[in-house]
This record gives sequence, structure tokens and C-alpha cells, in this order.
Amino acid sequence: MHHPHNDALVITMLIGAMNVHRVFLDNGSSTNILYYSTYKKLGFPDSDMYFEDAHVYGFTGEAVRVMGSVRLPVTLGEGALSVTQMIDFKVLDQDSAHNVLVGRPWIPMTTEKTGPAEDTISIPVDKDDPSKVLKVGSQLADEMRRSLARFLIANLDVFAWSYSDMIGIDPEVMCHRLNILPNCKGMR
Repeated sequence: MHHPHNDALVITMLIGAMNVHRVFLDNGSSTNILYYSTYKKLGFPDSDMYFEDAHVYGFTGEAVRVMGSVRLPVTLGEGALSVTQMIDFKVLDQDSAHNVLVGRPWIPMTTEKTGPAEDTISIPVDKDDPSKVLKVGSQLADEMRRSLARFLIANLDVFAWSYSDMIGIDPEVMCHRLNILPNCKGMR
């Protein structure tokens, strides 16, 4: 991947007991979609779906009939750093380059376990500004912690405490672009 990029974010996630590849993360989507072909490959019977009379509207404005909804366990991460949650999906009988589309309803799952994997110790680095601290793992050996603290403090010039500290960075590096055709008119 080149930076800056406008590539789609495609991951693998565990749905039920199966690893599902080509899961498209789309924070612009208001629903989670599981394509029917993937649903069948996962081995779930149609009777597990809650049938509903609904449609999903894509960015082209086309209405696609929803076959049903299903609630499935989804796991992200591995081992102690994994999180499993029940996620609601709309099942669509459509062709797609992806197996699943995960939208905004999934976002709370990703923020459930945020933060460091272990407890941390704060190291103050500026006597005049107590908000400037570095955090290191509490399980580090004492000598390693002191050595790491010395190294980090010796290299404070590389830390940005706010966006105003990032002078000289070309905005092109930080700007997000939509991967759309410039000659196409947007639709609502």
C-alpha cells in the first residue's frame, strides 16, 4: 500500500467458526451486509434468517431486496487481544467482489477494547506541562523501563503533542480522498 492512499480496507474476520476473507470495511454504509453466497458457504440454513420485507439502497440509488436478517458471532483479533460480538447482517442475493460489507453498525465493536494490552506507567517529560507524558508497559523490568524512558526523553523532538507541532508535513500526506470517477456526478 502506498501512502497517501485511497485503497479500500479489506480484512479477514471470523464469522461463526469460519475465517471469511474479502470483508470490505465501509464506514459510509449504514448497514452490515452478508451476501447470500457467503451465507450458504458458511453452512447456515435459510431457517436461521429472520425474513423481512425491506430494501437496501446503494450509492447508485438502486434498491436491492433484502432476503432477511441474521445475527452471527464475529471475532476480530487473536488470543487475548480478540473480541467477539453478535453482529446483525442483512442478507442480500447479489453478486459482489466481496463476501461481506461491514458498515457503521460494526464500529462500536472495534472500540470496546481500546487502549494498551497491559497496564502502563506514565513518565512525565515536561516540568512546565504536566499533560506531556509518555506511557510504558508496567510489566517491563526496572532496568528496561529506565533505559526506554531515557531513550524516549532523549528523542522528544520526534513526538507531536498536537497538530501544530507537525509543521512541514505536506497536507497531501494526511488528506483522505474518495476513490470515485471525477466525471461522475454524486447522487443522494
